[in-house]
Amino acid sequence: MENANGNILKQKKNDASEHKIFTGTAERVIKWNKVYKNFCYYEVISSIISIQEGSIRLQKIMLLKDRRGPILQVVHYASDRINIEDFHVGQMLRCVGRMVGPNTLHAVNIRTATLDEIANLPRLCYICDHAIAKSV
Repeated sequence: MENANGNILKQKKNDASEHKIFTGTAERVIKWNKVYKNFCYYEVISSIISIQEGSIRLQKIMLLKDRRGPILQVVHYASDRINIEDFHVGQMLRCVGRMVGPNTLHAVNIRTATLDEIANLPRLCYICDHAIAKSV
């Protein structure tokens, strides 16, 4: 970056300007949200156990859960251009969003998880566990 005099300015690296995305199961994301307090996005790969209307107009709520562990509530709005009709109970989803509560994720992108994503999930969970432990 140059200033008006033509001098080159070094841009400081600021941790607050970095965007991080952590990939994991519903149980891991809830755990990470308790530990990691900086702003980040989470990519959750888990199965749907319930789909319901929200309390606010255009709000949809999906509940995701692994075989065991806590339930993650995924909230999205019809204005987010996500078609809820494409999903059904028991389906594995990939949801990307930010945590807005202890077990609530506001999704900005939802789609069906691919077989490769499901197969790589344990490895990605391990990598993200390590990254969060290193940053705390």
